[in-house]
Amino acid sequence: MAVDVTLTWEEIYSAALVGVMRRIESMKRNLNKDKKVNNTSNWASDINGACCELVVSKFLNVYWGFHVNNFTGQDVYKIQVRSTLYKDGHLIVHEWDNADDVYMLVTCKAPHFKIIGGISARKAMKIEPRKNKGLEWWVPQEMLTDPLIIREWINNEKNKDHSKQTS
Repeated sequence: MAVDVTLTWEEIYSAALVGVMRRIESMKRNLNKDKKVNNTSNWASDINGACCELVVSKFLNVYWGFHVNNFTGQDVYKIQVRSTLYKDGHLIVHEWDNADDVYMLVTCKAPHFKIIGGISARKAMKIEPRKNKGLEWWVPQEMLTDPLIIREWINNEKNKDHSKQTS
């Protein structure tokens, strides 16, 4: 079951600034891969992506690092976040994505967002791939794990991490 999350305008402003910083850093590094996903500009993709990371962070009740140039770490505490503007959009996993990571799909129409669910990349890579700029796995929403189950898993992981720190 999808979960609705609404960001305040101040939260959207903060996340949008992170998206702008990401776009500028990518331009400085000549990383303009011209995403043009769904006819969306790179600017919009970066801003929407940052907003969706904040949405997942808020839902999981974990700190979001407002990171820029984090190309190897997870977006939000052990989770990679993918976004779409389409209410029936797919979660897309690429061949270069880490098979051990968990991905969550968020649909965005600020200030209202919907966390659809998630899946491990390893599980996603078992479905029939599509050929685009390399292999991609388009995971339909009905194959995603309920976000409430993922939140329960994250809470268990946080408790384990806390136990390690205090022992």
